[in-house]
Amino acid sequence: MSTQGPASAVARLERDAIGLAPVLFQSITHMAPAAAVAFSIIFAVTYAGGATPLAVVLALIACLFVAISIGQLARHLPSAGGLYTYNARALHPTVGFFVAWGFMLAEPLVAPLLYLIFGNVIGVYLTSHFNTPTWLWRRLQW
Repeated sequence: MSTQGPASAVARLERDAIGLAPVLFQSITHMAPAAAVAFSIIFAVTYAGGATPLAVVLALIACLFVAISIGQLARHLPSAGGLYTYNARALHPTVGFFVAWGFMLAEPLVAPLLYLIFGNVIGVYLTSHFNTPTWLWRRLQW
């Protein structure tokens, strides 16, 4: 019979289990939707006008605060669950459950919405700068 208590049965993350290259490429592929943020600046200009650079700097500061907070949480609560773990431990396991499912439902929407914005920007650019007919890049409407 085992003499170890329930505290030793808790699985811990292994230190240095993965190297720099896998972490770097996972981070890059997960940050790719940041291009959607860059394309959203096009829409911000219509509302903010000359204040757009200030709005971008303020958004950058807010993002840095969030990144620093997540980094601090990761230092104190090392877990592969990420935001699920932080919410489950800080608030309630049910909140963590909904956070995890929210991410699972939102992630598949990021790429298609990015492609919609990108397609619209490219279509307007081709039409206005090169006078390309819209039937080259737009689906036929029946």
